[in-house]
Amino acid sequence: MCCELTKWWAALWTFSRVGDVIHSQDPVVVKVRLFDPTVLERHFTPHRSAISTSILFHAQRVAVSPGLKVRTVVTGHNAEGRAVFVRDEKVDGTPIPGLGELAFLWNADEPATYPNAGNNPAAPGIFPPLGGIRFIIGTYLPGDFIAPEPTPEMHLEDGDELGGANAGFHRTDTTDFGVVLSGNLALQLDDGAEVSLSPGDVLIENGTRHRWRVLGNVPATLASFIIGAQRR
Repeated sequence: MCCELTKWWAALWTFSRVGDVIHSQDPVVVKVRLFDPTVLERHFTPHRSAISTSILFHAQRVAVSPGLKVRTVVTGHNAEGRAVFVRDEKVDGTPIPGLGELAFLWNADEPATYPNAGNNPAAPGIFPPLGGIRFIIGTYLPGDFIAPEPTPEMHLEDGDELGGANAGFHRTDTTDFGVVLSGNLALQLDDGAEVSLSPGDVLIENGTRHRWRVLGNVPATLASFIIGAQRR
C-alpha cells in the first residue's frame, strides 16, 4: 500500500507540474490535463476507486474554464424610429495565444450617430483610436505574467518584448475601465508596485505602463470598456 501511494503522489506531482490547464482547438479552450488511463491501470489497479476520487477532486480544484460565450442583448431603432431589440445572441470568445480568450462585444472606431439600426461596427483590433471604444470580456489563464504577441497599439520599453525581462509590460493610448467578474488578478505597474483584484473590484487604468497575472490556478474573467485617448 505504501508503495502504491508513493507512486500515486509522484504521478500526481507530475500531473501538476506538467500543467493543470492546457489549450485546445475546440470550443472548450481550457481543459484539465488528465492521467493516461493505461498508467492508472498499470500502477493503481488495487486502489483505483480511491485514486480516481482524488484525481477528480484535484481536477475540480484547479478548475475547468469552458469556452467563453457571452449572451449579448442589443437595442436599436426600426424604420419608424421606435426602440426595438435587434439581437439576443451568444458571442464566442476568440483564443489569444499567451493570454486566454477575448469576447469582442462591441468595436467602434468613432462615435455613434442616433437613431441607428444597432449594428455592431465590428472595427478591427483590441485597442481603439481616439474617439473609438471597445467592450470586451476576457478570460485569462493562470501562469506567468500575461504576455500576448504585441500589437501596433501597444507601446513597449526595452525588455517588455516576449521573452524579455519585463515581458507583458505595455502601455496603450486608452482609458480602460475593468470589472473583475471571477477569479483573482494582480496588476503590476512601474517599479514593481502591484495590487490584487477580486470579483467585484473595479480598475480605471489611465494609459499607464502595466502588466497582468492571474493569482492562483483558476482562470480569471475581466470585463473591459476601453476608450481611445491621446498621448502628449
